[in-house]
Amino acid sequence: RVCALDARSGREIWCYSRPRGGAGVPGDAAKGANRGVALLGDRVFFATDNAHLICLNRLTGGLMWDVDVKVPGAPGQYGSTGAPLVVGDLVITGVSGGDAPLQGFLAAYQAATGQLAWRFSTLPKHGEPGSETWNGSALDTGGGATWLTGSYDAETGLLYWPTGNP
Repeated sequence: RVCALDARSGREIWCYSRPRGGAGVPGDAAKGANRGVALLGDRVFFATDNAHLICLNRLTGGLMWDVDVKVPGAPGQYGSTGAPLVVGDLVITGVSGGDAPLQGFLAAYQAATGQLAWRFSTLPKHGEPGSETWNGSALDTGGGATWLTGSYDAETGLLYWPTGNP
């Protein structure tokens, strides 16, 4: 649920809510944890418990777009609890659920349309550099959830994003 309030009076301007994700939502996301929104112009962005990225109109609270950030067919119970991050005209979001077997990633979407711009896996695939450092079946089990919001250094053009739940 996201609400807009008048800063002077505290009066509610609008409230957007949607049903919770239900069965299969993992960890803190299942409890309703949400760590905030991101703003860009007339748009408000937030992640849902079942790993959707939502864009609302800042003035009306009307739904502008809704994308499912999960990788189609990927194993694991994905959720989202972190606030998205706006960088230029992109909205970047991560996933929670790293305490369950999943592969962490970041995904960036066009702020105007919700179209996927890029996706970055936080874990190497078998045979990629770094995969040899994972023992046994650890790489298949996964980890590297991106449930905390990262930061962007505009001067260097670098995005920094923490991972967790190995």
